[in-house]
Amino acid sequence: MARTYWRWHLTWNPLKLYQPASSAVGMYQITDGTFHEATRYCIHDHIVVEDGPWHDPNSCWFNSLYTRVVPSHAIQLTSALLDRRVANAVGPRRIGTVTLRQKQDLAAVTHLCGAGAGHAYAARGFRLTYHQRCGDHDVRDYLARVNAMKYQFARLAAAG
Repeated sequence: MARTYWRWHLTWNPLKLYQPASSAVGMYQITDGTFHEATRYCIHDHIVVEDGPWHDPNSCWFNSLYTRVVPSHAIQLTSALLDRRVANAVGPRRIGTVTLRQKQDLAAVTHLCGAGAGHAYAARGFRLTYHQRCGDHDVRDYLARVNAMKYQFARLAAAG
């Protein structure tokens, strides 16, 4: 689990003297910038759709009502944004040749490190750099924990 820490800041604003190092909020620790980018998307019938005119039945309608702290909103926002970022990092010509595991690892790297690091990871053939870190997190350890949790959930689902 990714957690932020708190920092001291020299400022005249007493509310900003001691605050979290990140603007991340909610179940998936979505930062302010990521939240604003993610609200451009929604999911209709298991397909990611981009925001458009209110009268278009194939666009997103209530994005302005999304909030990061409502679990269903956080899940939809994160899923849609990661779907778009993975597709963008892989490219339309290669998306069919990339394995599910590679897409999932790319989504985890992108979620932890951002779109730029995700693009670089895909460009390197889905290989991490030596001791790659994102903030305070070792990316290889993070991916190992994510994949261990996926395995555990699959085992629980198989057990019924």
